[in-house]
Amino acid sequence: MLRRLSMLMGAAFLVVYLLSVNASAIQSQQSFKVTVPSPSITVTGYSSPNSLIIIKDNGQVVATTSSNNLGQFSQLVSNRIVGIRNISVESVDLTGNQSQSVSKNVSIQPQQNTIVTFTVPPTISITSSAVSIESSIQVTGYTVPSSTVKLNTDGTEYSNITSNSSGFYQFIIAAGTLGIGEHSLQTYVNSPLEQSKGSKTIKISVLPKDQAPNIDIIVTPNIITPPIISSPDDGVTIQGNQATITGTAGPNSQINIYINGELSGSVFANQDGDWAFTLTATSSPLIINAESCIDGKCSVRSKSITLYFDSLIQCNVAFGLEQYRYWGIRENEAFIVKLVHGDGSIAQGITTIEWGDGRKEILNLSPELIELPSKYTEAGNYNGSIAIDNDGCRDTRYFSVSVEEHYEDNSLLPIIFSLSVLAMSIVLARYIKKRKDS
Repeated sequence: MLRRLSMLMGAAFLVVYLLSVNASAIQSQQSFKVTVPSPSITVTGYSSPNSLIIIKDNGQVVATTSSNNLGQFSQLVSNRIVGIRNISVESVDLTGNQSQSVSKNVSIQPQQNTIVTFTVPPTISITSSAVSIESSIQVTGYTVPSSTVKLNTDGTEYSNITSNSSGFYQFIIAAGTLGIGEHSLQTYVNSPLEQSKGSKTIKISVLPKDQAPNIDIIVTPNIITPPIISSPDDGVTIQGNQATITGTAGPNSQINIYINGELSGSVFANQDGDWAFTLTATSSPLIINAESCIDGKCSVRSKSITLYFDSLIQCNVAFGLEQYRYWGIRENEAFIVKLVHGDGSIAQGITTIEWGDGRKEILNLSPELIELPSKYTEAGNYNGSIAIDNDGCRDTRYFSVSVEEHYEDNSLLPIIFSLSVLAMSIVLARYIKKRKDS
């Protein structure tokens, strides 16, 4: 009996010991956070230098970027859908011409980054869609710099040349070598990766001499380089609801700022090419890019950045401007800055207008007052702003004005003076003659 009792007590002590050991082991366990990478793709390749690169996934735009001055580009696109996806790329060159889109079916794997490479086809344009058989045809475009470009006419290779360091290429075709009729033109490029697919197909009609104008070589277009956004970095979260966008561009160029695809303001770059633009966020995220403008011409847009904000303002005075960038305004010439009401809001309240030349106006803006007249007395580049305060909320818009010197054309004054003297002499001679006759 005693032996049996001792055995039961020993078993009980063993159970208690094992439970205590397990409890100690459980208490010593540590938890770890495991980060599982999202499926992603990296799209790389070649295009024309400093061009806008548009990346699509199954037909939807998922990212934009810019190629560098060698035509190279690379863009990481995260949070992709696993499976077979159609990834396509196209570009817009510095003259605004868009390339043919190229695509590949890509198998995107879970927790992996898939690299996809492309050579974007050249852009292509021609002098005219109809030419005389005795004229020349100029085929131009942009592509990978210092690369072999091949021209096909009606599906057959016609010639090949090497693009220059800016990616520009040019073919001159004697229309007579094609013959009367409609013809198709297409270009290809050999990049360091591969030969590209064909460019967009251009149709041209070669007509008899008496049925078409004799159009010859056009002038190579001037290129406006797009601006570069230097800060903030892409994808950062801004503390607060205000951010200052800074960048570089051509000296004294006007910079148009686009927010979520809408023109939202304009500022001048200084003589060193530096510029800055301050925005206040009413929503998040905001996708921001910019373009450089000189007179009536603008560049393609820059690479976009996406900003997130940890707080937003809720203004009921949202407004815009009918025009943010003014050029060709002359000294002492009146012009009007016109306000546009935002959706569901009325632009009214205490309004502060700074014209950029030291003038500052403060007025109580009413819904009826939407036109603000002004003029500048001296030539120059001016950054102006309009801010409306209502119920403690301020909404600001920025505009830029280029003012030219106004020259009086005095070239005709000597002629007018001489004619006036001659007329007076004739009148005086007739008067004297009349007095003598009388």
